[in-house]
Amino acid sequence: MSEHTLHYGDISWTMPVADKNLAAVLESNPVSLPVMEPDQAVREALRHPIGSPCLKDIVNPGEKICLLVPDVTRLWQSPAVYVHVMVEELNACGIPDSDILIVTATGTHRAHMGDEQARLLGEDICRRIRVIDHDCRDTAHLVHVGDTSRGTPVWFNSYAMACDKIIITCGVVYHFLAGFGGGGKMLLPGIAGYETIQRHHKQALNPGFGNGTNADVRSANMADTNIFHADIFEAAAMARPCFGLNVVVNDDYRIIKAFAGDWVQSHAAACRLVDSMEGVTIPERTPLVVASAGGYPKDINLYQTIKLLSNALSAVQPGGTMILLSRCSEGFGNPDVETQICAYSDMQAREKALRDTFSIGSYVGFLFAEAAEKHNLILVTDMDAALFGKTKMHVCHSLDEALDKAQTALDKAFDAAEKFLNGIDVDAQLPQIQENLRDAAQTMDDMGDRLMAWAKSVAVEAGPVGAEAAAGPPPRPPLSAAGPAEHPGRRAEGKLRRAAGYHRPGGPAGKAGGHPADPGV
Repeated sequence: MSEHTLHYGDISWTMPVADKNLAAVLESNPVSLPVMEPDQAVREALRHPIGSPCLKDIVNPGEKICLLVPDVTRLWQSPAVYVHVMVEELNACGIPDSDILIVTATGTHRAHMGDEQARLLGEDICRRIRVIDHDCRDTAHLVHVGDTSRGTPVWFNSYAMACDKIIITCGVVYHFLAGFGGGGKMLLPGIAGYETIQRHHKQALNPGFGNGTNADVRSANMADTNIFHADIFEAAAMARPCFGLNVVVNDDYRIIKAFAGDWVQSHAAACRLVDSMEGVTIPERTPLVVASAGGYPKDINLYQTIKLLSNALSAVQPGGTMILLSRCSEGFGNPDVETQICAYSDMQAREKALRDTFSIGSYVGFLFAEAAEKHNLILVTDMDAALFGKTKMHVCHSLDEALDKAQTALDKAFDAAEKFLNGIDVDAQLPQIQENLRDAAQTMDDMGDRLMAWAKSVAVEAGPVGAEAAAGPPPRPPLSAAGPAEHPGRRAEGKLRRAAGYHRPGGPAGKAGGHPADPGV
């Protein structure tokens, strides 16, 4: 018997689990890396580019250089550190400040306000270099560069495209739709037009109305089966980025490693490190998953809880029970999430609305509702249960209450199985069914107590690195330049991923104010 602490807001609960019932616990994997200062890590990457010459052999004096950087929702990446080093490197290559343009890859996010650009990049950089925020709805400053093979019309920021060279700078974490954040996402959705983003994002859904979400569009999947990811990289290649810089942070949001060089290969190397740090292979999917978002601030709202749901979905059996602990002290956290949960009475109406006007918030709300249709989804939260009355989600306000509800559901299923067993002449008609049902009954008796008696269980606590993940669902590789064909070593049952967590623009989680990181765009 082992005890596992599950955080909830600013409190925690301890849950005992029999060792034979425990399939996996999601924790960071130890990775040995040289200890160095964040700026040193970036300089080391620039000195040893992957699949590419050094920057001095790529850019030339007299050329206009565009640096793509994240917006303030990705402040956890410490862009002020790596952008400063990159500008320093460009200056050393003969590129003056006046020939550098910084474009913040806002996607569909709002423009920066007040001192947010200075907090993002540092006051010195903002004084020296022109910085513009991408505006996806400013059609006057978008240029059409082509269409992807999947029919996505690709419109990119004209200021960026007018430069001689484009350099991507970003942080890399799991992403619950694109596989991993950073890389090509800095262009799509980063500097793409609104219609481009809409057309692309709808690829998270299966073709044909009523078919719901695409299971291959998930965290860590960079194979061609993830058409969401594949479309991003096809579109991004049209902008011909000349170089990429990718950083990976630890639980304290400190840069511990950087990868530079070819924009695809350097990003893939960063993804491999993230996967080795934060991926946990589970031997099988389980009938019961008990999962915590990790407490405050990672469970601040339902929007951020998508990372928790995505991890749980990678571990639970079809039709199984998920108990998700997320206090959601600030409620839904996004109006589109709330609309999807509260405004529609059935999944058809939800899907129609999502296909008509796709947004990450709407997709998050839809995914929760869809998961409740396919599983016994129990949410432990401070939110009012009435808010979820139009979905099949069950709301509880404590772990004990949730375990009791899960036990009740299991008891009902067992009663139904017993009635079926008693209602037929099993010996004469279905000896194999008799044997299977009796085995199941014996298993239920053997495993006992609140952990659903017969079920192996998974206690999951989402970690703090990056989320852009999601929080995402599931599912190791060599990641090639084009992404892995599949995760070798990953069993069909699934792979857990540490969720990226919530990040306040002011710095490490919980410090300074601001709005949450967007788990999607």
